[in-house]
Amino acid sequence: MNEREIQLLKLRKLRLQQQKEKLQCENSYREFVKSAWHVLEGDKELIWNWHLDYLCDEVQKQIERIGEGRPKEYDLLVNVPPRSLKSMIFTRMAAPWAWIHFPRLKFMRGSYAEELALEHSVETRDIIRSPWYVKNWGSKIKLKIDQDTKSNFKNTLGGACFITAPTSRKTTGRGANIVSLDDPLSADQAESEKDLLRHIRWYRRTLKSRLNDQEIDMFWIIMQRLHEEDLTGYILTNEGHKYKHICLPAEDCKWVSPPYLKKLYVNGLLFPKRFPKKFLDEIKQEDPYVHAGQYMQRPSPEEGGIFKRNTWRFWVPKGVNVPDHTITIGLETFRCETVEIPDSFDDMVCSWDFAFKDKATSDYVSGHVIGSKGPNDFILDEFHKKVGYNESCRELLKLKLKWPLTTNILIEDKANGSAIIDDIKHLTEGVKAIQATGGDNTHTKANVTSKKQNTGNIILPHPAICSWTEEFIEEFTNYPNAAHDDRVSSVCQGIVYIRNSKPVIPAFRQKPVSIKINWKGLEDNTTLYISQWVEPNMYTSIVLALWNSRTGRLAIFDELTISTPTPEIIRDVLEKKIINNSAGVLTSVKKFEWYGNALMFARSERSSNRHAFIRDGIAETYSRHNIDLIDNEYYDEAGSIMLINNMAVYKKLIVDAKAIETYRQLSSWCYEGNEPGKQNGCARAVCNLASALYESGKMQKLQKKLKPYSKEKEIVLKKLEDEEKFGRPFTEGDLDEAMVNINSNRWMV
Repeated sequence: MNEREIQLLKLRKLRLQQQKEKLQCENSYREFVKSAWHVLEGDKELIWNWHLDYLCDEVQKQIERIGEGRPKEYDLLVNVPPRSLKSMIFTRMAAPWAWIHFPRLKFMRGSYAEELALEHSVETRDIIRSPWYVKNWGSKIKLKIDQDTKSNFKNTLGGACFITAPTSRKTTGRGANIVSLDDPLSADQAESEKDLLRHIRWYRRTLKSRLNDQEIDMFWIIMQRLHEEDLTGYILTNEGHKYKHICLPAEDCKWVSPPYLKKLYVNGLLFPKRFPKKFLDEIKQEDPYVHAGQYMQRPSPEEGGIFKRNTWRFWVPKGVNVPDHTITIGLETFRCETVEIPDSFDDMVCSWDFAFKDKATSDYVSGHVIGSKGPNDFILDEFHKKVGYNESCRELLKLKLKWPLTTNILIEDKANGSAIIDDIKHLTEGVKAIQATGGDNTHTKANVTSKKQNTGNIILPHPAICSWTEEFIEEFTNYPNAAHDDRVSSVCQGIVYIRNSKPVIPAFRQKPVSIKINWKGLEDNTTLYISQWVEPNMYTSIVLALWNSRTGRLAIFDELTISTPTPEIIRDVLEKKIINNSAGVLTSVKKFEWYGNALMFARSERSSNRHAFIRDGIAETYSRHNIDLIDNEYYDEAGSIMLINNMAVYKKLIVDAKAIETYRQLSSWCYEGNEPGKQNGCARAVCNLASALYESGKMQKLQKKLKPYSKEKEIVLKKLEDEEKFGRPFTEGDLDEAMVNINSNRWMV
């Protein structure tokens, strides 16, 4: 066989191979995806998995049914992890394969952003224009020259592809055989109630009417779970009977759908080559909500987010014996402790969350009776229902009558709550308005409350004796991605209020002021300070202060909170603050004495002895940036708190309105058990500075100079003896503190 015959033989084999590939692609959408891969991804390896066969077969089945005009049994709802080729199968390659057989089919493709939908459209057109596709099917499928744009193109036989998005008007007057929504909601949008409502409204009002034939044509909705009220949640709640739900979490679990697919998981994993166990564990560690929503197709972690499912305890009345409640998470079963309810409580409140006036039909009114005993908080009773204004008032009074020992009725001063406060305070005692401020919202209170819940200090009625306990647990477990958070808002408001009734610095009651400092004429007895507190997670709190040894006053005139202790960043920000505060009189941190906390010097906070020197520690890093940190080696938190409390009593601690976080922490810092609450770095920075001033001898002890016995003292003594007004037996210390308010000008520093 000569050279020419050999070449002809090779060419013939190549043509046969191409014809075989063409025939396989036409007969099988699986093979088409595999062969078309190189058009979009070049030499990048295609990693195949069993779930891709299943999804491709479903797409092929539905395209053939629609093309042949057979009635549909269902629409498609698909939840699969990111990077599992869902867009490739449902959005990018479906139209080019469908047109080979049914060139008149029309596709509408949508996404949360028009840019993403446009990208998918361009890639679909790239396949149709590719030499590979043109060579095999170009004689049949040609794009119309006059309608060939990135967002809207048609073939010469009547088929079309066009895009849509929630903010787009390009769907007006258009219909399609397949409406494909690929990620109709982004992770950022899931955090916005407005965006959640908008993407549901887009589906209901705009897209539902875009099928050319409601009996034959269909929706393909492909997305990751991001919130209980995302489009998947809406469909499963309201239209689940119309959809086939394909749910393929990255790990085997009880919500795999259809359930028979569980047997195809390999060692409990959907796609071991792309999502190995180590990778999934790292994602879960970094962000459990990303792991839950995007990889496990559950809006919140099964074990719970900030509120853990298995750390609840349950109470029963004395003498009632029921089995311990069990909770199953994955393959593990946890037994939750059952305790008897105490005979009495240290405090008892009724906390309410009322609906907004214009949302009474969608939000719940939620009220809870909470009893506190030692470190534990018992959820004693609940009202949770969608009701209007008048019924809200009636239910509040009924719950108060049922639990007459409640000391306060807590109502957030917003929504219907503001009006209810005005009406109810004339009908019952103990109504207390809780101010709704930006730094003290439901999420802030939930983070505080979760610490008690995670240690088992929040105790619910046992599910065997209470019908609403299970639903209560689900709402807390799914927070903040739950459909409703009314229970969370009500309970956390009550628990934080009880917790805040034991402040660390009870004497700090002043309001922030505008401190006027004569920067050009600072007295010789005035010293400038920076006090920095770094948490174990590197979150950093800094206060800028001025100490006047003549008046004995410490003024906090500015602050900085930042997620990193990086010295160059902090110094630049502080110098800008110093320039602004001093109107340019000071331009650097050089005139400030700069204190750090124990962690910055690599030693225990409770030890006065240094640990071994750590190379490149925080303090060492600062010194390389010409910042000489001072170590307050003798810092004692309990003693420092006493110092700050005494300064607050004598009006010797002043906080500027620019240091609003410092003011908030000094006001709201409370005990957790017997220890001051964690974090509160600004407040601790102030304590560290006061301790440093005291240890250095710059802060003189306060000396009392009282006038002889007076009528004012007799009045104060009489009031303190009235335990009903004072609330507890008085002490000599109470008398001294009360006298300050009358004789403040008689105390010398």
